[in-house]
Amino acid sequence: MKRLRPAREILPEIFEKEIAEQLLNRKPGQRGKQKKPTKKPVYIRLDPEVLSYFKSTGAGWQSRINNFLKAAVAI
Repeated sequence: MKRLRPAREILPEIFEKEIAEQLLNRKPGQRGKQKKPTKKPVYIRLDPEVLSYFKSTGAGWQSRINNFLKAAVAI
């Protein structure tokens, strides 16, 4: 344990100032900024039947709703 050194001493190229600040200031579970924010968060109300149908298809149900809506407006 006495021989252990901080990672920034061992791998200085990884710990450039900007990257180090992002890593060190981020809270656990917090995500970084999106590189290209392409989607907008919205709140919509759906019928329980619609919601249960999409949720029953498993993980990714929100993306499937998005794809369904995209197909509907691409007329």
